[in-house]
Amino acid sequence: MLYRSIFDVVAELLEDDLMVCHQKIMTLYLKCDLLIIDDMGTKQLPPKSGYYLFEIVMRRYEVKSTMMTV
Repeated sequence: MLYRSIFDVVAELLEDDLMVCHQKIMTLYLKCDLLIIDDMGTKQLPPKSGYYLFEIVMRRYEVKSTMMTV
């Protein structure tokens, strides 16, 4: 199980976007059996955030469990 605030997820992925090791961060989010992303919809997220969140959700779809909370 991995628990993260949406703001931590986005910050890691946007920071990672500037580096070459994108796969390292994505692997963290893709390998756990249950990913819990908290604080959805509480604040506006930076540009490109939706792209990364969509990638995580789609790559986990029907393979691993994902829970998003407000």
